[in-house]
Amino acid sequence: MCAIISMHAVSRRWQLDSMLNVMQLAKQSTREVSVQNLIHVIEGTPELKTYATYSAFLACGRNEGNDAMEFLCLYFLGEFSEQLLETARFSQEHILNLIQNTLLRPGASEDVKTAGLNTLLKLFYKLADKDRIRTLIESFENSQSYEIQKRSCEYQKVMSGTFNPEIRTIIKPVAPPKAFMHMLASLEVGSTAFEPSSEPLPKNIA
Repeated sequence: MCAIISMHAVSRRWQLDSMLNVMQLAKQSTREVSVQNLIHVIEGTPELKTYATYSAFLACGRNEGNDAMEFLCLYFLGEFSEQLLETARFSQEHILNLIQNTLLRPGASEDVKTAGLNTLLKLFYKLADKDRIRTLIESFENSQSYEIQKRSCEYQKVMSGTFNPEIRTIIKPVAPPKAFMHMLASLEVGSTAFEPSSEPLPKNIA
């Protein structure tokens, strides 16, 4: 289904909306390559970054335990959190609430935890509540997963200013592949207008 959406998309906005709907229905069945393709679409479409991050943030809040949705949302938050805050619908506290509840929920996958730690490190340089971010990262230093434990310890060194310079690549914004952008060039952006919802926030955000 995801491949069909990508192949027959009438606009990038339509592709995003359709993919988010499918991801909410498919849950754990969404393939990683489909999520990565959607990420590349938004990375290459500045006009949709605010709408995409806003939509993924709410969808993630409503679909606790959906690994694909959580991974997508965490990635967008790490890259485009400024755009989400510009909507004035969400605060920095809302962002950190969702990340904390996502990472600490029972059964959170290693991929989600890895994405969450990467996001927290990026947000350390963007958001004001650095103590909360540092505490969240530190909470994984005794993880049963060696990779998660390693990242937690390395990122603590990054935040303290003592780290391997190569880790800087994690903080830098990611550019979409040139070949992907060439394929995307013929697909129009679509509408960029949207009105932030006034409905109550999901419990893992509020």
